[in-house]
Amino acid sequence: MTVTLRKITEADASLLVQWRNENAKFFPPQPDWTAESHLAWYRGTYQHAPSQNVFMVLLDGRPVGCLAMTICGGRGELERMILGDKTIARGGVMRSAFRQLMDAYGLAKYWLRIYDWNHVTIAFHERNGFEITGRTEDGEYLIMERDHVPYGEVP
Repeated sequence: MTVTLRKITEADASLLVQWRNENAKFFPPQPDWTAESHLAWYRGTYQHAPSQNVFMVLLDGRPVGCLAMTICGGRGELERMILGDKTIARGGVMRSAFRQLMDAYGLAKYWLRIYDWNHVTIAFHERNGFEITGRTEDGEYLIMERDHVPYGEVP
């Protein structure tokens, strides 16, 4: 099993739209995505925003999910994590993907926003070194953070 990452391209639109719409409850409320709306975002925003980095997660070369990081102020916000292929859930693929991403950037701190009712994902991030450190100003999300320690090293 080989897990790799590659930046998204326009050719990924249909899979990203499908995965996002299938997992819409985990994202801020908005209309369902379409290929057209995704490509408009990709061409109009993503390609011109160097702080945003969205990757396809590949398992043995096959797209199975996506993961993103926005970098601001020397910190990385992990976001848009979607396991598109649910048949490989709990197999360590997404854990491997986000660890690769954090190790590659080597930033001092990583954080994420998450709904407080999303217990499975909270537990996933806790098992991977994140701690709940507060809430967003509007109270809608929990904030989870971790310092960068390359995986395999003792914190």
